[in-house]
Amino acid sequence: MILHRIAAALAAVAALAGALFGCTVNPATGQRSFTGLVATDEESRTGRQEHPQILRAFGGEYGSPALRGYVDSIGQLLARTVERRELTYTFTILNSDIVNAFSVPGGYVYITRGLLALAGNEAELAAVLGHELGHINARHHAQRESQTLIANLLVAALGAFAGQSAGQLGSVLGQTALMSFSREEESEADSLGIRYMARVGYDPQAMVSFLAKLRDEARFEARLHGQPADTIDQFNFLASHPAPIERVQKTSAEAATVRVKDPMLAPDVYLGHIDGIVYGDDAEQGFVRGRSFLHTKQGFRFDVPPGFRLFNTDQQVVATGPNGAQILFDRAPPPADGPMTSYLT
Repeated sequence: MILHRIAAALAAVAALAGALFGCTVNPATGQRSFTGLVATDEESRTGRQEHPQILRAFGGEYGSPALRGYVDSIGQLLARTVERRELTYTFTILNSDIVNAFSVPGGYVYITRGLLALAGNEAELAAVLGHELGHINARHHAQRESQTLIANLLVAALGAFAGQSAGQLGSVLGQTALMSFSREEESEADSLGIRYMARVGYDPQAMVSFLAKLRDEARFEARLHGQPADTIDQFNFLASHPAPIERVQKTSAEAATVRVKDPMLAPDVYLGHIDGIVYGDDAEQGFVRGRSFLHTKQGFRFDVPPGFRLFNTDQQVVATGPNGAQILFDRAPPPADGPMTSYLT
């Protein structure tokens, strides 16, 4: 009986989803996808709203005018080859040593100074920017928002038709569906990045080499946290990204089929532009020295016990120790009233 109710719920949600969203043709892939919920002007409005919040969360914008202009020039060169020319594209360097890049709706692309330090040539930087342009042009943000609503409708319908236990099952099913599709999105963005790189003359193999560097960096981070390096390549059904080794192998096969006359790498030009950038911790965010954290500008330091390793992130300082122990140091507003013991509790 429960199975019949679940089937009815799925059919109802599918019909409602089709009515609400409708299928649109993906401008980058030519395939049909659920993106009708989010219009282009709404994407741009979302990006404008999120941009200042992202700057605050990642230590602000980084780089000299020359460095910012250099990164933007590469991004704008790639943007002239994309499918969604109606957007205004903005490329921003964030003051974070974490190796990261991401995009938000409306044409906003972000890379960290940590990522700039990992890349070894201009083509690898173009690969990263091309990947993020792929997300925007394939309307992955709109797809994710539509899928989230569908999943929520599915959970609600299952709960109504089949009771709480089925609703909990629906929650898991919805989550796994979204995560699985996210792996497809990442792979699609890699392919589109290769497309945009080739169109302007960059060597497509730079996508492969940079993904290999990301894999090496992830293996190193795993070892720092006391985990076997090979764990990063293990398949996880709920992972939001393909396994690193899988991405390297797939992009290597794709890049081998793309022919570019006199492909560009431009390592000397790139290294000349990033010469002198801050590597590691910024003075504004404090320093890790062994088992000590020092913040010279705010005038304090603390040490963690032997066996713990410190990590300085944008939001807090984390120390990891034996048997999975963690110490978190962050900042909270002072208590309005009452004793300090209550505040600490």
